[in-house]
Amino acid sequence: MTNDEINEQTPEAPATSQESTTSPMSEQEAVMGYDEQIAALKAAVAAVNQETPEQKKKRERMEKSKKVIAATVDGLSALSNLFFTTQYAPNAYNPQSSHLGKVNERIEALKAERQADADRYNNYMLRLGDAQNAKAKTIRDMRTQQEAQKLAREKAERDAEAHSWQALLQPDKQREQKGKADKAGYEAESSRLESENKPKELELENKYKEAGIGQRKAAATASYASAENSRESAKEHQRGNKEEFFGLGKSGKYEPFRTRQAAIDYERRQGTYDPTRWGDDASTETKVTEDLNGVKTTTQKKIYPKTNSFNPGNYKRGNSSPTPPPLN
Repeated sequence: MTNDEINEQTPEAPATSQESTTSPMSEQEAVMGYDEQIAALKAAVAAVNQETPEQKKKRERMEKSKKVIAATVDGLSALSNLFFTTQYAPNAYNPQSSHLGKVNERIEALKAERQADADRYNNYMLRLGDAQNAKAKTIRDMRTQQEAQKLAREKAERDAEAHSWQALLQPDKQREQKGKADKAGYEAESSRLESENKPKELELENKYKEAGIGQRKAAATASYASAENSRESAKEHQRGNKEEFFGLGKSGKYEPFRTRQAAIDYERRQGTYDPTRWGDDASTETKVTEDLNGVKTTTQKKIYPKTNSFNPGNYKRGNSSPTPPPLN
């Protein structure tokens, strides 16, 4: 099979998928031309007569035998020609009629034919390799393009999905941004009010501290006065009788009691209770105070009329004196 026949059977290589502007083809359709070309080249390679090593050894033995036979024939012809020439016969030697030369020509012709077959075989193998490489490259390019298209589709789907989610989340983002803006406004307003009210707060805090100091001083003074009164009362109690209060009975006698309330309860049971004598008709003193914050506090205090001191010894149990003892 000649090269022209191979060229007629092998079509042109199809355009790759990257160069095609038509609809996408499958891999089988894309490499169909390559498959046909590869099949034709394989058939051409198989048709080339390739000599095997055994055939080569056999051929070389045959060529050697033919050369030996041709040389022998040429030698016999030369001897025969020499013999007849000595008998005065004409010289019949002709180099063109040499059997060895014909054998060598035949061997060289067969050698040239074998070399042509080898060259044709190598050419077919090179073209077969190129076709197989082109087929593999086409498949790789198609798969690369398909993978790129797949990734592009997936990216487009993700972008579309993200866009839809962004559209759905847009109200939430707007509310979030509005909330951030409102928060910033509130914080700015709070900072402004805090800066404006800071001097007033410091002033009020100082007033509270001063008022607290004054209240603690007043409380300490009152506590000191109460302690002094308690000490004086204790001293008076130590000097006098343990029964400090006297209740008037129905018989006109006074009975001693340890507490004022016990004496009053006794007189109520006896029907001799006199609120004037006990100071229950004392006047009430009302006092209104105002602190630094403007808070007013009202306190009331009863003022009992003072009486002269008395000697508890004059009002002991059994004393018939009708004069009641002083209550304070």
